[in-house]
Amino acid sequence: MNLNYLKIFHTVAKHQGFTKAAEELLISQPTISVQIKNLEQELGLELFQKLGRKVYLTEAGQTLYQYTTKIFNQLEEAENALRDLKGLGKGRLLVGASTTPGIYVLPEILGQYRKLYPGIEVVLDISNSHEIEQKLLHHELEIAFCGGEGIVHPQIEAKTITHDELVIVVAEDHPLARKSAVTLDQILTEPFILREPGSSTRIALEQRLQQLGKKIKVAMQFSSLEAIKQAVAANLGIALLSRFVIDQEVCAGRLHILKIPELTIRREIKLLRHKDNKPSAQVQAFLRLLQERLTPKCST
Repeated sequence: MNLNYLKIFHTVAKHQGFTKAAEELLISQPTISVQIKNLEQELGLELFQKLGRKVYLTEAGQTLYQYTTKIFNQLEEAENALRDLKGLGKGRLLVGASTTPGIYVLPEILGQYRKLYPGIEVVLDISNSHEIEQKLLHHELEIAFCGGEGIVHPQIEAKTITHDELVIVVAEDHPLARKSAVTLDQILTEPFILREPGSSTRIALEQRLQQLGKKIKVAMQFSSLEAIKQAVAANLGIALLSRFVIDQEVCAGRLHILKIPELTIRREIKLLRHKDNKPSAQVQAFLRLLQERLTPKCST
């Protein structure tokens, strides 16, 4: 089989369409269509079915895609191995992260990495835990970092690198902030501000509430942690947030942590990678910067 045909097929299958594949490969859509047709004629099998603007893999296409994924992963490993012989003067590091580690844990380490290896292009993809899992499974990321227990796929290897604590926060001038002791029942009467479904923080809260047999009043939902912090500081509700996320605001006196043992959740932040992927030299160099334990800077 023609390797160029396989590359074009793999890219179309990955994007489920010809437009994005053409953009990635820097060739025209008609050229892609001709090459796919040539491959189908060579194999004597249809590889795609077109429904609307999207194309979907046939059973033969799905089988071939599994093999092309392995083929191009091995080619990338070969390139990385050869690059290792030249050192880390050039290359690319693809890192994924859920929101908390992506915004509040990794940037400082990535900054150190860029100073050490200025020739390496660093790409940080911040998504929720479910999206991170899918990107790892499709080999769109080399490594990723997520909080909680949201990712359990058998093809993904997880290693704990540090711990985080989820706590209830209110505005500094909220009535509950002035109380010496606050109960769970008092908290449950307050309007909650939540992350979007699929985020590890929200999953952790929902699981704990289910264990307690309790329900909360949902006031708002945001995909942005910064928006949640602003809303809480404006007394629009309360929230369960990571200590990494609210560390600066607590130190500055804008937010206040309520000590509610039932809703204080300790969780792991994990390093994730696909079991079939051998860590590249870029990844190995980055992981060496993670050896020190990460903890929030300000305590209460």
